[in-house]
Amino acid sequence: MDFPAPRKIYPQMDLPAESFPHYEIEYTEDQKAYIRLPQRDSTILLFLTEFYDSDTEALIGTLNVEEINNALISVPKPYKLDHAQYFIKQQQHPSKADPFLQVIRLGHPRLGRLAGC
Repeated sequence: MDFPAPRKIYPQMDLPAESFPHYEIEYTEDQKAYIRLPQRDSTILLFLTEFYDSDTEALIGTLNVEEINNALISVPKPYKLDHAQYFIKQQQHPSKADPFLQVIRLGHPRLGRLAGC
């Protein structure tokens, strides 16, 4: 039986290293870290960013959609401003050297709207 040639494997995963493309961390003018995600369509720009304080309204609007709220565990109903502010503060990483990029943002890394997280 022929076996494939050995490849570099991430120690904690059973996936080959080639499965994980390398993305560069870039910075906005106000030094907020982001990653430009690959484009399948030239009209849609997606970025991976951290949570910003300005995301509260988008988070409230999204988490008050009944179908979304019902699909999640432990999300208050209704989801209010103080819930969003608390959640965002908990997600913001204190270290600028090690940003916690978990928000999918549409259009612009700093001014784009929250599209997912």
